[in-house]
Amino acid sequence: MNWRNPVFRLPKEGDLVWVLYCHGKEHNPRSYEMMCGEVCYGSDGSCKVDTIDYTGKGSWGVYLDSPEPLAKDDAGIAWLPVSEFVLPEWAGHDSHWGEPNT
Repeated sequence: MNWRNPVFRLPKEGDLVWVLYCHGKEHNPRSYEMMCGEVCYGSDGSCKVDTIDYTGKGSWGVYLDSPEPLAKDDAGIAWLPVSEFVLPEWAGHDSHWGEPNT
């Protein structure tokens, strides 16, 4: 996988991406998580990857352009287009929700 560093390159508005983020705690493999969402830009130019409530657990997101020392939430440290992270073939899509977004 070719992860992108948000310091040097940000995704475009509306892109579906995976984001790797880090909790502001001790850094070890358990400090990192991934989420998938849609790229949204705020009126202030901030870049956020947002679930837009697709998970059914409320809208939630991670900022890709927050300096880690200033971030109040988890800091997005890398991103990857969804097309470059292939899910296992048994990770199906419920047709009730229409065509899958890829």
